[in-house]
Order: sequence, then structure tokens, then C-alpha cells
Amino acid sequence: MTFNQQLSKLLKPQNKTQIAHHVGVTRDAVTKWCSGKTEPNVRNLVRLCKYLYGEKWALLYLELSDLLASH
Repeated sequence: MTFNQQLSKLLKPQNKTQIAHHVGVTRDAVTKWCSGKTEPNVRNLVRLCKYLYGEKWALLYLELSDLLASH
């Protein structure tokens, strides 16, 4: 499962604005992450993980590892 598929599964549409505010990005940025058009940079990914934490952290942490390994 790709990052955007995992993120879309975790998020509900009404939460995108709240998440964007917490991470410090626009709602459009979160929408692009969910659609796979872009991916968050490492700083925003860590903020996103901190916001979602718990079981969800594990899913995103795996993607963070893959992201860092590919760059």
C-alpha cells in the first residue's frame, strides 16, 4: 500500500482542514498528499505522525523509512 493510500484510509475528508492546521500546511497540501500528487517533506511527515500517533504512527513510520531510503 502506498503512502497516499494509507493516508487516505486514515483520514476522513472533514479532518483535512484540522490536520492541515496542526501540521502547518494548507488543506490543499493535505489533499495532494492523499491523492498522491505530492508527498510531505520529512518535517511535515513527522508533524503529521505526531498528530496521528498510536497505531497510525507505525504505518507512517514505515513509509518514512522508505521515503528516507529512496532519497
